[in-house]
Amino acid sequence: MSEVNFLIQFNMSRYSESLSKFYRSQYERTRDDFNSLWGIRLPNISDAQSFINKANPATNLDVVSDIRCLGVHGPLQIKNLDIPGEIDLYKTVDKNFVRTEYVRNTADRLSDNICLGKPYVCIHWRNRTGEICEFNLLLNGAENCPHTMPLLSGSSNKTAQAVRDFMQSKRIKCAYVAAPPRQQEFIDDLRSEQQLQVFTSKKIISMKDKDARRLRWDNYQLSLVEQELCAKSQVFISCGKSNWSIFIKNQRDLTGKEVLYLRDLPGVPSEIYDLI
Repeated sequence: MSEVNFLIQFNMSRYSESLSKFYRSQYERTRDDFNSLWGIRLPNISDAQSFINKANPATNLDVVSDIRCLGVHGPLQIKNLDIPGEIDLYKTVDKNFVRTEYVRNTADRLSDNICLGKPYVCIHWRNRTGEICEFNLLLNGAENCPHTMPLLSGSSNKTAQAVRDFMQSKRIKCAYVAAPPRQQEFIDDLRSEQQLQVFTSKKIISMKDKDARRLRWDNYQLSLVEQELCAKSQVFISCGKSNWSIFIKNQRDLTGKEVLYLRDLPGVPSEIYDLI
């Protein structure tokens, strides 16, 4: 069995009793899941050391410098840990944090098929309202669906035109769009240019490649292959606030490959900047 030897957590004493209880129960559920699903043993939360709100957080790292496997509970709340050489450390992690050989090999073969080995642009299209509005989720922003969905729909053609203009400036005639598996006006509008080839996951899972066929039953692996396809593209057009996009951006930054945000393309309507 694998084991996380030491746990850092944010200081919960500054929260109300009910909120602290919630965070503790959340951790305990995670601890049980790690143990039952993957055989990874996490420390008891009562054994964790809190580093937040200390006079000099950086000195606390000396305590864990020799720890083989360190866990962090609530990383987003731990904001004032001053880690020496933090940027270089992150780059080292990203450089070695590669997808599996199966994913990389599958993406290599598929990239030869989707654009015949020619340069392509990869676009991550995941608007910030589609999932909320389509599935009537009770989340913040859902009440704006009657306004935001028509706004996105009305801006779709202009956004697609902005992408086509950019691709023309790069003399690239092939695009891969990584998007949720549902009807997307943006993709249809992008395809309205006859000289432009546009591929999506639907094309991947319909290929004769045996590994590609397997992906139709495994959305997780499919998503990883799409990430690898975007990492390999000549240009990556990123979604503004998506961790999915951030993973690819970090990988491409290490090799100096071009990344830009969809909202930064000339011609994308400013009123949808926060939605894409």
